[in-house]
Amino acid sequence: FNVISIIINRSLIKKIIEKDNMSNGITELNTLEDKSLLKIEHIENAF
Repeated sequence: FNVISIIINRSLIKKIIEKDNMSNGITELNTLEDKSLLKIEHIENAF
């Protein structure tokens, strides 16, 4: 499950880097990291 989450995070980070606004990308990156950590916790709890 860690490998899957890492792949998802990389694809999200690539999308953010493609955006023109760096400040928006940084804030979105922080929120996405928080959400991904919550998703990982839910997956671990499910199993």
